[in-house]
Amino acid sequence: MLFIKDGKCEFGIAYNVNRKTAEFSANELAKYLEIATGNSVNIIPTTKLIEGKNFYIGFCKDEINENELKKTDLNGDGFILDITDGQIYLNAKVDRGLIYGVYRFLETFLD
Repeated sequence: MLFIKDGKCEFGIAYNVNRKTAEFSANELAKYLEIATGNSVNIIPTTKLIEGKNFYIGFCKDEINENELKKTDLNGDGFILDITDGQIYLNAKVDRGLIYGVYRFLETFLD
């Protein structure tokens, strides 16, 4: 998956307004993507999946995945990063897991 093309981030960052740390996580992701690319990244507060290529923070791809997340035995701050159908989904049972997921993503894909 191409995340950055010609020095620009190809994705917006859509965060779930119903999750405590989702906005902070989105801002952290945007901050480091802007440092890496020199370009601003669109941040979108929302309660649902939206049009376009997005990095979703605090969302699962669909209700099936949401139910699987509830069943998953994530340890405390664990998170799920799902890259599917040209979209990126980051979710966690515990809000702190969202920020840890953002940092792991940055370490993995921008290192």
